Amino acid sequence: MTAAMLRANDMRRKIAAELKGESQAEQIRIIEGYVSDWPTNLRGEYVEMRRSLVRRLEKLRTSSRVTASIGAASDDPFVISKTGHLTTVLVGLPNVGKSYIFHRLGGPAEAIADYPFSTTVPAAHVATLDNLSVQIVDLPPIVEGAVGGLTYGEKLRPILGQADVVCIVLDESGDAESQELVIASELDSLGVKPEAPLVLLKNRASEETDTGSAVGADILAATVVRLSSDRDFDDVLAQVARAAGYILALAKPPGRPADEAGRLWVKRGATVADLAATVHKDLARRLTGARVWGESARQPGQTVSTDHRLSDGDMVELLTR
Repeated sequence: MTAAMLRANDMRRKIAAELKGESQAEQIRIIEGYVSDWPTNLRGEYVEMRRSLVRRLEKLRTSSRVTASIGAASDDPFVISKTGHLTTVLVGLPNVGKSYIFHRLGGPAEAIADYPFSTTVPAAHVATLDNLSVQIVDLPPIVEGAVGGLTYGEKLRPILGQADVVCIVLDESGDAESQELVIASELDSLGVKPEAPLVLLKNRASEETDTGSAVGADILAATVVRLSSDRDFDDVLAQVARAAGYILALAKPPGRPADEAGRLWVKRGATVADLAATVHKDLARRLTGARVWGESARQPGQTVSTDHRLSDGDMVELLTR
């Protein structure tokens, strides 16, 4: 299932024909295939077509979750099926703003409230970060002694266990250090390993707060994102992806200006060949090398082989025969 180089109307008809008469689960599988394999060099009508597919995918996923909960009354809301390229969970004490952050990352706003324990069961949402699908799970709050003191304490273990990244939400307007101490202790009691990738989201941070440190070394070793402005929320998913082992590469069409480069996330250690395969399988077959600007290049625009390993933020012009 690839978005082949068809005319826009022909591609629409092809996708519609594949979806016709299929179950929700099969439609989700088909659209996920198109969305994940969509060539970044397509412009114009193709951009809106992909956006339309993403919107339809979100509606199908929501409908599927609702149908499942209605059709099986015994379904446990704490059982979250893992989906997308990576999963992150939001963890925090009561009333630190987790649900607001969940909403800012694309999730529904129903649970946002200015009182503790407004979230009583997990909420899940799949957000799109360029070519990545990121599943975000907003957990009910934890407290000191969560496993023994909360009815759902034990149920948090499997959700945390399947997370690729754990996002710790702290309220910077309060005593952030004591919050961090409690959460560190509770994560340990819930079996979250110390080496698990963590992102520290410092909510309600003052704009005057020092933002020079990229890593919190006091209690929890984690990537730190201070949320003091709208712009800061735009960086959360990117930091989650990096914590999960992805890097950002900018794929520039040959002879085109830098601002036309497509943003693509690939696994850390990826080569030029891996990047080409992410753009399109046919491109990977015709690949002969690349020109690279960035940390992995000895000089700007260096010509490299297909097995050249990329660094985060590299701009790459893929060369084909």
